[in-house]
Amino acid sequence: MQRNRFSYNQNEYLIIVSKFSKTKRLLVEGRDDKKFFKILFNQFKFDNVKIDTAENLIDFKDNNGNIIKKNRQKVETICNSLNNKSCNDNFVGFVDREFDEFDINTTIYDKLISHKVKGRLVCSRGHSIENYFFDFYILCESLRDLCDTEYFFEALNIFSNLIESTLRLACAASLAGKEIGDQGNFSLIKGSIKWELIEIRDSKAILLIDKWQKSLESKTNEGLAKKIIERYQYWLEIVYSSNLDDVRWICHGHIGIAVIWAVYSFCVYDICRDDKEVSRILSIRENNRTHACASWWARKAIGNHCDYPREIFKLLGFI
Repeated sequence: MQRNRFSYNQNEYLIIVSKFSKTKRLLVEGRDDKKFFKILFNQFKFDNVKIDTAENLIDFKDNNGNIIKKNRQKVETICNSLNNKSCNDNFVGFVDREFDEFDINTTIYDKLISHKVKGRLVCSRGHSIENYFFDFYILCESLRDLCDTEYFFEALNIFSNLIESTLRLACAASLAGKEIGDQGNFSLIKGSIKWELIEIRDSKAILLIDKWQKSLESKTNEGLAKKIIERYQYWLEIVYSSNLDDVRWICHGHIGIAVIWAVYSFCVYDICRDDKEVSRILSIRENNRTHACASWWARKAIGNHCDYPREIFKLLGFI
């Protein structure tokens, strides 16, 4: 990693946290997490928190001298180092839970049903920070702000009845990616799901399997595409036998956002049958989509109308 003036190695960062122990600090994995928490803290008027990212921390090693590259492990290492030290009252780390402590078998079960807190480390409630947005009332406001189409209300009315099947679809795709194992498969799956592959049957959003396989084959080899399809169909049955809350929280965050956008875009098309209207929606960049979701998440959070990591606020002494 090329060093810049914002980069610190493990010892340097520990010194900074200790030296400036009166400064409240939150250490997160990456830039997106930082942006979302800046929005959340600003909504609560907690603007005196310094938010650092593990992306800017370099030269990390574990107790055996092995180099640490993953941002999550960097955050965990710092939190472990600060346990039981006087500076820790003003420091909290936050990481993605990913698929940890979900029982994935013939059904899906969330063994935590809460935020996991270990010392000064807080894990996200679900797979990643985007899962907080998988609430219809947050999505509704976000879509209204972003989607400049005269068919907004009609499309949203259709989408409101599809949110459950949308999340189940996204969850099955997520579990297929997890099972196959290569981290790059999540990006492959996310990039392959388009609104043209969506259809509504029996009041449910579904993926048109043949079209999806062709979409996957345009991005990877035939064998991997076929395997993803097979595992998706396997997991879809299990997902539909599982509790919706558990499905919501285990779903891969980025895949979830992509599927939600594809399904809503299809709803617009289903109303007007006009590709140009859909193109206007699809032209909205992913970071603008998630920014709008984060803004409405923060607004709902301040009124306690949605899930958010209150544990961070408690550990920093705000509540």
